[in-house]
Amino acid sequence: MKKTRILLILTVLSLTILSCDPPAYYDYFIINKCNENIDVKIKACTLNCNTNYSKIVELDLQINPNTTQLIYSDDRTILPLDARMIDYFFEEIIITKGNDISKINYIDKDLWDFNPISKDHANSYLTITPKDFE
Repeated sequence: MKKTRILLILTVLSLTILSCDPPAYYDYFIINKCNENIDVKIKACTLNCNTNYSKIVELDLQINPNTTQLIYSDDRTILPLDARMIDYFFEEIIITKGNDISKINYIDKDLWDFNPISKDHANSYLTITPKDFE
């Protein structure tokens, strides 16, 4: 009886561990191609922005000219990787340069360069240029 119980427990534990979906890792970067600093205000969701269970975290970043900076990382989604995840993670991204505020909706997935770097990790890049502020 004890052997059967132990075998049953080991089987259930094995199935539980092996049946978990691995997380997908997303890193979001901004490339500042402007000749001066840009300020980035982000409202990021610590849970899915598309549900009532989300918590918003506000981030304020400054990115130096001609640099690439990591702005957000997350690993709470499951595979497969998907370029459309931008609105899953972000509620709002506002970018300013001096007194100029960009009117562009940076939540638009088409503005981001989605680069899978492995089967479970992707980097996405948003390039900011002076034209964003015209």
